[in-house]
Amino acid sequence: MCRFIAIVIAAVLTSYSTFAAFFGIFSTEWWTGTVNVGIATACNSTANLDGQSYCNDFSLDTLSNSTEQAMFGLLVASIIVGLLALIVMVFNIIFACCCINLAGPFTGLLMFLQGACILATILTMGFYYSWSYPVGTSSIGSAYIVNIVAVPLSGVATALTGVHHYSRNERDADLKA
Repeated sequence: MCRFIAIVIAAVLTSYSTFAAFFGIFSTEWWTGTVNVGIATACNSTANLDGQSYCNDFSLDTLSNSTEQAMFGLLVASIIVGLLALIVMVFNIIFACCCINLAGPFTGLLMFLQGACILATILTMGFYYSWSYPVGTSSIGSAYIVNIVAVPLSGVATALTGVHHYSRNERDADLKA
């Protein structure tokens, strides 16, 4: 039962981290103030939903330089890795119901890579703006906060997949003794 609960919680945390990366790509609110700054600030058209502005017509050609393209690429990589981890976790959950444990270090590695991609994006954004607010902004925005929270949650998900893996090894050792 512990294996099942650990992998379900890890899947929920992975879902949040994947959503955070997706939100980071399309939100124009990494920094807020009189102007909003985000990775997608040079998009052709934005939409406002519940006080948040999102880019809804976006291409790599509108990104102003290679740093913005790198941040975009890191978040896309984070989404892809997160979706792969979720697919693996769905199978882990299904087989955990049958008392078969398939979770291994690969699941934890995917979670670690997702957290590392998000962290690299956060750090790149900080370095890009020299760790100060961009012109016209006065605070960090919701996209930055959502992604900052996603990094430790990815770490917790990584640890939970490890617990899931190690609980199987301990049980196998007990059966052999």
